[in-house]
Amino acid sequence: MTSLHHFDNKRDAATLLFVHGTLMDHTLWAPQIKAFEDTHRVITVDLPSFGRSPGTGNEQFTDHGEALRDLIESLGLKDVTLVGWSLGGSVAMAMAYTCPTVLSRMVLVDSSPQIVTDEHFSHALEPEAVNGIIDLFAQDFPGACDMFAQACAPECALSQTLLHRVIARTDQAVAVSALKNSAKQKLTSHLKDMTIDTHVICGKEDTLCPPVVSAFLADHIPGCQSQPQLIDNAGHCPFMTRPEAFNHALRRIVC
Repeated sequence: MTSLHHFDNKRDAATLLFVHGTLMDHTLWAPQIKAFEDTHRVITVDLPSFGRSPGTGNEQFTDHGEALRDLIESLGLKDVTLVGWSLGGSVAMAMAYTCPTVLSRMVLVDSSPQIVTDEHFSHALEPEAVNGIIDLFAQDFPGACDMFAQACAPECALSQTLLHRVIARTDQAVAVSALKNSAKQKLTSHLKDMTIDTHVICGKEDTLCPPVVSAFLADHIPGCQSQPQLIDNAGHCPFMTRPEAFNHALRRIVC
């Protein structure tokens, strides 16, 4: 059983399980803990290889999903809504078709079924762009951390600072492995098998995972019965840069 570092407010209520993006950790969900701790059991985790959870960077989306399933079962969690941002959304989608009974609902936040574009999915990044990002992390780690933080939250300097601090704590070799590994994985062909209750939230100005990707998920996941909720004036991290608007959107789903 994988042991994941996590925060748990241990409230006797329906569960909100917040899962971060690649190279990040559980600390970025502080605004959501404050907003929902009085109404929900709130849990934030460090996925394997990130934050204080051990790993190699070679974990598949399904490996992360198995680790979360183990955590859910070990804590005896019920009525679990997984709120997954970016990589966290990919992990949620993997769980939705491999162990669908574990989750009651998933909320995909600025997430994509694949990072690299191909003949079946044209809304992702070009292979050259992804390889360039990976090379930068391998050759100039501080510069890459700065670039990635700015790309995630161009609208908020404070959020950039927080993101940079978290990214820079990741082991460089693990970061490179994780990015390479994520680039190889694709969930597009499995979307048709995702029948759990699904909702999508996206920053309207997100350039890493633009709203067209969120619309694609909403249209192709059978369990999604509504169009994405778009957060105005927000990039890839609306839960950080526009927490009030994001929390309002999430509250409409879970309350």
